Amino acid sequence: DCIAFAATRPKHVNVADMLVLPSAQGSATQVKRE
Repeated sequence: DCIAFAATRPKHVNVADMLVLPSAQGSATQVKRE
C-alpha cells in the first residue's frame, strides 16, 4: 500500500519520509494475534 501510494503521487510531490506503525503489537515474550 505504501509503495503504491508513493508511486502514484504527481511528479511535483516529494515523499521524503514514511513511517508505518502497527495497530496491535505484542511484547518480547508474548505474541499478539488477532
